[in-house]
Amino acid sequence: MPLSSTRAASLRQRREALIAESAALREQVAGQLERWDRWACGVQRARAGWRWAQAHRQGLAAVALGVGGVLALLRPRRVWRWARRAWSVWRLWQRVRAMQAGAAAAPAPAPWLAAVRWALERWR
Repeated sequence: MPLSSTRAASLRQRREALIAESAALREQVAGQLERWDRWACGVQRARAGWRWAQAHRQGLAAVALGVGGVLALLRPRRVWRWARRAWSVWRLWQRVRAMQAGAAAAPAPAPWLAAVRWALERWR
């Protein structure tokens, strides 16, 4: 059964409108995906950096010790201050872990801790 010319024209217009709408939607989705793509690339870079750092722990530790040594020579008070802060954060972390594990108190301090605490307090 043949289509009437008005019906065919109506279908043609509808088809063109749908094609134009799909093109606009494709461009909109492509723009949104571009933002996600940049974010995903950043996440991939961060993960690659983390894997690299885990594979090169000894080298990073050596660099950190070297930088710490240079800073200790140049600014000893600042280094001791940050060491004391780092020590406090570490102890707090240990207590939180002990509380999460259900222990009543943090682990007993090592015997050499008294000397370290004394040195840190002295350099305030």
